[in-house]
Amino acid sequence: MELAFQVEDPQAPWNAEAFTLAVEDGRLHVRPGGKPELRLGIGALSAALAGFTTFRELGAWEVAEAKPACRGQDPPRRVTWLADHF
Repeated sequence: MELAFQVEDPQAPWNAEAFTLAVEDGRLHVRPGGKPELRLGIGALSAALAGFTTFRELGAWEVAEAKPACRGQDPPRRVTWLADHF
């Protein structure tokens, strides 16, 4: 699974470039570069990477904009971190 995306991050303008997300051997890799198939904000990206939603859901909610070339791929959905409640 591989998906190129463009991040919109007003707090960190240096993030406004293309990245490629890939799942290889069960591990998530994010590397710079690629031809973006999806454009989304840093909050939406964080929610997807944390396993709380999928890129497909973000597109349906119009929180992410899929380019015509987007294959609609999603990495395996797993919640990666949960805060302990006190």
